[in-house]
Amino acid sequence: GSHLNSTKVCYDGLTEPRTMAVGFPLRDESETVAEDKILAYADPTQGQDNGKAYLGVVTEKPFAKNLKMENHVLGLSDFDASGAFTYKWGFAWSKEPVNAQTPDMKVWSDYLRRVEAQVKDKLIISY
Repeated sequence: GSHLNSTKVCYDGLTEPRTMAVGFPLRDESETVAEDKILAYADPTQGQDNGKAYLGVVTEKPFAKNLKMENHVLGLSDFDASGAFTYKWGFAWSKEPVNAQTPDMKVWSDYLRRVEAQVKDKLIISY
């Protein structure tokens, strides 16, 4: 199984390229990771000792820019009006294993990097 879902976003009616943002609201100063095609955040859960939710996004194309602003971590992408924006998103809980390891930000971001490598090197069959 996977911790991530896949989403393909298309906009009808756009006549020119736009900037697309994907990201997370930051509820505290927990660790974030922002790389070419990956965003991750260790979101605190509510209640005492409920662990953390490790949120993640993996894109097919590199972000044009990553930034933190107004309590959000964002990846900005240039969106071609005639195309689609495809990305994977999901989470892991610090109290459930990811690849037989207890998640922390290193385990989670390594998982996202492996997914990104699979997306980059996906098998395409033409007939």
